[in-house]
Amino acid sequence: METPTENAPKLSRKRKLVFSLVMLLGFVLLSEAGLRLAGLPTGRVRSISRLWNTNRQTFEQSIGVFTPGVRSKVSWPAELAYTVSVNSLGLRGRELPIDKGPAFRILALGDSYTFGFYVDDEETFPHQLEAMLAGRSQPIEVVNAGCGRYCLADELDFYRERARQLQPDLVVLVFCGNDVMDLMRDEFVYERQKRELAAPNLPKELWERTAWFEASLMATLAIRKWRSGVEHDAVIPIHLEPHYERAPLWQRYRELLIELRDACEADGCALVATWYPDAAIVRELVDDPLFEDFEKVCAEVEVPCFSALEKFRAADDAPGKLWHEPIDFHGTAEGNRLLAEEARGFLETGKWLPQ
Repeated sequence: METPTENAPKLSRKRKLVFSLVMLLGFVLLSEAGLRLAGLPTGRVRSISRLWNTNRQTFEQSIGVFTPGVRSKVSWPAELAYTVSVNSLGLRGRELPIDKGPAFRILALGDSYTFGFYVDDEETFPHQLEAMLAGRSQPIEVVNAGCGRYCLADELDFYRERARQLQPDLVVLVFCGNDVMDLMRDEFVYERQKRELAAPNLPKELWERTAWFEASLMATLAIRKWRSGVEHDAVIPIHLEPHYERAPLWQRYRELLIELRDACEADGCALVATWYPDAAIVRELVDDPLFEDFEKVCAEVEVPCFSALEKFRAADDAPGKLWHEPIDFHGTAEGNRLLAEEARGFLETGKWLPQ
C-alpha cells in the first residue's frame, strides 16, 4: 500500500528553480523594505566619484559634473566623513542662477582642494572666501567649480565647455602639488566623465539607489576596519610621491595655462592663480622647487599669482590643524580659511574687486 507521501507529485527541477528564485526575490524585497523602514538609504557614498552625474540629459543641461540636487555623506575614510550639497547646476554649494545679474562672480577652478575633500560645504575655500567678501554694495559670488582628481587639462576643457556659461568676472585657479604629475594620464577625468555618459550602466545605477547598496557599503567599511585595525587607506604627502621627469610636463602645463588665460580674456574675464600650501613645503621637510616653478610659469605667461605659504607657516603649530594628517593631507576648514584670507587680501590690494 502506498503512503500519501509516495503519492504526492514531485516538483521538477525547473519548478524548484523558479520556486527558489521567487523565494529569493521575496526575501530581497522584504529586506529592502525593512532597511528603508530603518532609514536607509541616506545618500551615503564611499567616494566623491559616486556623485558624478551619469544622466546624459541632465549632464548636458547642467554646468557642473555632479548629480544636481543631491545631498550626500561621503563616508570614507570614516574619521573624515563629510557632507556634500550639490545645487541644481551640478556644482557644490548653494543655489545660484546661471545669469549672474548684478553680482560680481568669481569662479574658483581646481581639484579636490578647491572642491573641499573632507570638509562640509561651509568649510570649503570658495564658501569661506565668499563669506569674507560679503557686505559690499555690489554682491560678490564665489562659485565652487572644483572637482576631485582634475588637473589643468580637465579644468581648461571644463571652463571652455561649461563654466564660461556662468559669465565669471574673475577666475581663481588653485594649483595643487600633483597637478603637473597628473598631466601624464592616458585619459583625463573630465573626458572619462563624458565617456561614461555614452555607455550608461542602468543596472549599476539602479543598484546604487537601493537601501541594500548602502547597507553593503556600511558592512564593507566595518569589515575593512576590523581586518586592518584602521579606518583609512595609507596616504603620503604629495612631495613624497615617486620622482618623475618634470621639464616636459611643465612645458605642457605652460601651454595649457596660456590657453586658459586666452579663453578668459576672450570672455572679458580676469585670471589669477594660487597654490594650496603642501605640508612638506610648509615644514621645509623637502627641498623641492615645485611651487617656485609654478609661480615662475605664471609670471612668464602674465597670470598674477599669490601664495599663502607664510600664513600657513605662522599658523602650523599643531598636527591636524591645517591638514587632515595623519589620515590625509587635504586642507582642513582652518587651512581653507587661511587660503581664503590670503585670497581676499590679494584681490582687495590688487583692485580686482568692485568698489
